[in-house]
Amino acid sequence: MAGALDYVETHNARAYRDANPRAAAFAEAHGLPGVAVSDAHSLRELGVAGTILPGDFSTASELLELLPRAELVTGRAPYYVRLWTPLAKLVNRARGNGRIRPIDP
Repeated sequence: MAGALDYVETHNARAYRDANPRAAAFAEAHGLPGVAVSDAHSLRELGVAGTILPGDFSTASELLELLPRAELVTGRAPYYVRLWTPLAKLVNRARGNGRIRPIDP
């Protein structure tokens, strides 16, 4: 599986429990570069975490060359902001607006 990957999301500002350390350990064990993301669901979360590349790129291969030297900004979204997503899901389910399920062929 790891052979099909170019990089691993090793830091997600919304991740719970040990998800980030486990992802980082997987990346390290397989020699893959990591990236950090805000996973923003609200304006308060934009830019909380991110990946700063050490140069410009215009192709996928150039991006992949930069990733091993990237600086990861590993901020965390505030708990009260992260709590909103599960609450919004509960409200949507109560309204009958759950996830769209695939139609069986």
